[in-house]
Amino acid sequence: MAIEFTQFHKLVKVSSLGNLLNEIMIDILLRLPVKSICRFKCASKPWKALLSNLKFVELHFAWTIAGNRDYLLIRGELRRLCEALVEKGGESSKEPKELFSLRSKETLKEFLKVKVPFESKTGYYTMVDLCNGLVCLMESDEEGMFPFLNAFLWNLANEEFRSLPWYYVNRFTNQVTVSSFGFMFHPEMKDYLVVRIVYLTDSKSYEVEVYWLSNDQWKVIDVDLNGFFQEGLSQVSVNGALHWVVTKGEKVTNQQYFVLSLDVKEEKYAETPNGPNTSAESLFLIICKLFKAYDTWFLMEYGKAESWVKLYSVQFKGEPMKTLHVLDENRILMERSDNGGEVLLCDAKFQIIKDLGVFKPVCIVRHIESLSHPCGEMRTRGTSTGSPRGTRLFRNK
Repeated sequence: MAIEFTQFHKLVKVSSLGNLLNEIMIDILLRLPVKSICRFKCASKPWKALLSNLKFVELHFAWTIAGNRDYLLIRGELRRLCEALVEKGGESSKEPKELFSLRSKETLKEFLKVKVPFESKTGYYTMVDLCNGLVCLMESDEEGMFPFLNAFLWNLANEEFRSLPWYYVNRFTNQVTVSSFGFMFHPEMKDYLVVRIVYLTDSKSYEVEVYWLSNDQWKVIDVDLNGFFQEGLSQVSVNGALHWVVTKGEKVTNQQYFVLSLDVKEEKYAETPNGPNTSAESLFLIICKLFKAYDTWFLMEYGKAESWVKLYSVQFKGEPMKTLHVLDENRILMERSDNGGEVLLCDAKFQIIKDLGVFKPVCIVRHIESLSHPCGEMRTRGTSTGSPRGTRLFRNK
């Protein structure tokens, strides 16, 4: 990966290390893993200033992406795996536990078990998403649903995390259900944000709550969402907006599926109609769920419904399956609806289905390690040696 000399020059200038560091030295540092860079930060104040500089953090992350050094972070339930081992004559504890692990995206083999450095009141977490190396975790129930509990931002590469502040809803005046979450880095605002969509039962309407990392506060935005959000539905961020698949229609036979995009900065939403030949029996965004197959669609031009193109179909027999993660243009990770909820690898090119030995409830995100700090730019720029007032910052020792 080629890095412009002007970028190196700026880094050397702000590092105050004189002639010790030049573009060659910084080029070497950009190739190091996060844990090694964290050790170099302890060498001296100039080293710490350079390696904490926002420009270096951005260049290091860009280098990691260009080097194709990304993995799958998988969260599964260890209890069902233990029960399966006992049935086969093995010995294992039946305590409900979750298992976080990193796996190769090519071979899907596990190479590292990951321990969450903070405890959950329920014993379970749901991974909302991962942005620039930061994972957004929500405490959840056993099935991965979202009660009103704690939320965290976690960088598992450097083991730093922080809890998000509580946002209270008066349940005596409003019967509420948390329908969905979203997590993204806003490219224009240069800030991380978490979105929580709450359904108010009495008024039969949705409330959208947004948390900005820079001011460490929740805010209700005035958006009248139209449609039905299924609880625990996944989301994706594109072009500075969050996207969900939602439905319209009171009856199942009359439901229509479409993609809803939420622009948090402008506080407005837009609807994208679903692709051609889809019906109420289809689950649509990129994957269409039919009775005996999954059709994969690709949006060639953002914002134009007519540009959806069908790529391929995955045939299966027996019980229906839930789409978890799209690995590439041919491979999809799916979860069985019954039979313990095993995670399967479905290869559309060779029509192969493989059991990975992971059990539901399952969350899968693409993990790219980075130097991003849970406090955002305020800490990365080195303007403060401590945590800003009101933040909850921790580091696992």
